[in-house]
Amino acid sequence: MQAIARVNRVFRDKEGGLVVDYIGIAGSLKQAMNDYTRRDRENYGELDIAKTALPRFCEKLKVCGELFHGFDYQAFIDDDSTDADRADLIRDGINFMLGKDEDTQKLFRKEALLLKQARSLCQSLLDKKQRYESAFFEAVRVTLNKFTDSGKLSFKEINSQINELLKQSIRSEGVINFF
Repeated sequence: MQAIARVNRVFRDKEGGLVVDYIGIAGSLKQAMNDYTRRDRENYGELDIAKTALPRFCEKLKVCGELFHGFDYQAFIDDDSTDADRADLIRDGINFMLGKDEDTQKLFRKEALLLKQARSLCQSLLDKKQRYESAFFEAVRVTLNKFTDSGKLSFKEINSQINELLKQSIRSEGVINFF
């Protein structure tokens, strides 16, 4: 339980973690949770994702859908759509959202992030339509973030710049013989 708890700590806007049981320790984990979390149930309430994360996911999916009122993205969900069709819909969805005012764009980005977080907790409970619809919103959100947060650097870009600075500061100016 301690190893899982350390890996799945709640941090900043993260509301919960997802534990994948590859080696069959779920029964022992549930027993440990019962033993150690009785005192915490009042603080955290219901632990069943079908009763907590799934309704939140559905709520956020509806909000994102309402923010796209007037834009038909249903072809993204259709089985007949190709990857190229879906890419075109993502592009058109980005343009649709860029046509909205800045407050609406911020609200969409916030709600789509909450949708992604809820999805990560209840992924196994979603039907195909919900998975595709949330994937559409996530693709639009990520791209909007890249367009609107141009001043921010990713961790990869930060590390790359730090490495470049280190390379420049550790230049050899020849061999020095101390003996």
